Amino acid sequence: MMNPPMFNPIAFNAWYSDENNDSLLQTELEHYLQNYFSCFSQQPQRRLFQTFIQGLLSPLERKSIEPIALHFSGEKYVRPLQQFFTRSPFDEQPLLDTYQELLSRQIGAGCGMLSVDDTSFVKKGKHSAGVKRQYCGCLGKTESCQSGVFLACAGDKGYGLVDYELYIPKEWFSGDFFRLREECHIPEEKTFATKNQIAQRMLNQVIRSGRKVYGILPQQMQKSRDSAGRRGKGPDPCRAEIPALFFLPCRRKPELCEARG
Repeated sequence: MMNPPMFNPIAFNAWYSDENNDSLLQTELEHYLQNYFSCFSQQPQRRLFQTFIQGLLSPLERKSIEPIALHFSGEKYVRPLQQFFTRSPFDEQPLLDTYQELLSRQIGAGCGMLSVDDTSFVKKGKHSAGVKRQYCGCLGKTESCQSGVFLACAGDKGYGLVDYELYIPKEWFSGDFFRLREECHIPEEKTFATKNQIAQRMLNQVIRSGRKVYGILPQQMQKSRDSAGRRGKGPDPCRAEIPALFFLPCRRKPELCEARG
């Protein structure tokens, strides 16, 4: 069994009209998470994985490792949950592959579109991976933040996140950031990529996967901003927001994409 039931009320508004269905939602979550158990070699990993997902769906104000562990499992599980992310021997890619396969089965049929865009998260301090003063869309100004590129799908059958990648600014690959890259566990083989290049790679991975995708609508909307955060005349590949790419159903086979800018 998972931890004691505790879900964000928004989940009930979306799936259930009666708050007494708390246990039903928990049972469905348990069944769903079993799809990912093969990605973990040990039972403690599966339990910690369940605990963390439960925490993300809870109404806790702070949904980080320590508050989640304290609320659902107790103080003695704070360190194990931290080590689950920092030292636990499992590969993230099989988790993403499983998720994408389940998502494709659920919403891949019918009409729909893929969209890719960047999202920023306010982050103070200088010791989080990829953090820097850059344009933060949620604030509408330049601020210390992390930025990620996200690929999503929406259609007749529903919507969901398809893929994601943290954007690492170019200066993070200089010698001055060598120690910080090590502390943040950024892989040695990783090289700088613009947001457009990250988006291109994610789109091509989806096309190569053989899962249901959508044909390309030959239209792009390029958003870019100058150094003051205002709309500029052209993209800066090191800091501009990526294009919003839209995909619609078509009969021809999808073609691999090329990044622009």
